Amino acid sequence: MLNELLIEEIIKEERISPVYQPIVSLSTGEIFGYEALSRFDLQRNESDTVSTRDIFQTAYQSGQLWDLERLCRKKALEGARHISHGLKLFLNVSPNVIHDNQFRSGFTNKYLNKYGISATDVVFELTEHMAIENMDSFKSVLNHYRRQGYETALDDVGAGESGLNTLLALNPTYLKLDMEIIRDIGKHHNKRSLVKAFVQFANTSNTILIAEGIETEKELAVLSELGVDYGQGFYLGRPEPQLCPLREDVRETLSGLLRTPRKTIYQPLTLKKIMKNDEINQYIDSGNLFLERLGYTEHSRIHSAKVSCTAGKILAELNYPEEEVELARIAGYMHDIGNCVNRTDHAHTGGILAFQILTGMNIDPAEIAKIVGAIGNHDERTGCATEPISAALIIADKTDVRRNRVRNPEKTDFDIHDRVNYAAVSSELQIRPDKKEIQLDIELDNEICSIMDYFEIFLERMLMCRRAAEVLGCTFKLIANGSQVL
Repeated sequence: MLNELLIEEIIKEERISPVYQPIVSLSTGEIFGYEALSRFDLQRNESDTVSTRDIFQTAYQSGQLWDLERLCRKKALEGARHISHGLKLFLNVSPNVIHDNQFRSGFTNKYLNKYGISATDVVFELTEHMAIENMDSFKSVLNHYRRQGYETALDDVGAGESGLNTLLALNPTYLKLDMEIIRDIGKHHNKRSLVKAFVQFANTSNTILIAEGIETEKELAVLSELGVDYGQGFYLGRPEPQLCPLREDVRETLSGLLRTPRKTIYQPLTLKKIMKNDEINQYIDSGNLFLERLGYTEHSRIHSAKVSCTAGKILAELNYPEEEVELARIAGYMHDIGNCVNRTDHAHTGGILAFQILTGMNIDPAEIAKIVGAIGNHDERTGCATEPISAALIIADKTDVRRNRVRNPEKTDFDIHDRVNYAAVSSELQIRPDKKEIQLDIELDNEICSIMDYFEIFLERMLMCRRAAEVLGCTFKLIANGSQVL
């Protein structure tokens, strides 16, 4: 039975031995650092029933936590005194230690100076489940060590109940994935998806990811492919009393993995993310302002959002995959960003701007190509539909005819573009998958604009819509004031 007398004996007799497990870079195949672990010299009847966690919990309850923590840290630093500069030394710490009356700041620095270890090479590691139990204490410990220039790591990530918001709030330098997530990861799609999500999170939050508990070559290969930064586990190296180099067989395995190109982890792309992008919205707003001064109809975010919605609706009702639907929505929202440069050749300019923006967001090049191609081909003078996304964008854009797009307040000064749009009492785009038809129904006020005026302006655009519909396996119809005119 564990009691405070045993803790006293462990501390007094220094019955603690440090061991060091390597942490390996999966991108270089080199040792990145070591985690220092404590092994307790217990009697046989004790070692069968007592865990390290039990020892620290009893020490905390009996007011001996700092003494035990100090001894473990002293032993770990002493054993690592020959560690090469630049290699990280991970030291485990209990958040409860800061509440111990004997806790003293500066203890670690004293031993670092004694053994010639740089503070920049030391990482203090705390477990995630402790963060859940006492968040305030956890933050206090993290801030305590950060103020002294140390890095911090959160251990057992994924084993507790914290969400990504908690991880963001704690903002550790390193996230160490719990070994249960890693176990047999090659056999479980959900585990791979979870790790992939953590990789994406780490990339966006400037956090370094470490996978714990790697026990097989297969697990190592999957983690390397998913883009995990570093790994730790029995396959890479067991805890040893010395700072051991990698085994030759492990080096060979890592060398083989490094010769295999890694799959790049791209950020997921959604319309919501695009519509919140300040750069994109600024280009739309600026382009709309320029066109207003040139006497053009409205090309604001309202037009962008309407085209986005319609483009997505076209593909959705024609039963295209959701991925294609979302890309059509995105292309629809971004299609006029080139107007901020010049109306002339704005489609091509917009395609180039879209390429630069999306590339900077680390988006899959295959998705970028579809979006850029659709934007660059949406103008009737220079483009044409080549695939479903561009076809949906063209139809959505060219059928946005409505009165409130006219910005000229003086009807007597209307040009033909103003008259045509102002005359549009109503317009509705209908998609009929069963008949393979896409139909624009438009009602024009004949006192403002004749059907012939409409065709003078929109004939080329309607013909472009017809060709775009063909790409979608449909026919395009134009019904004006109840009569089919195309």
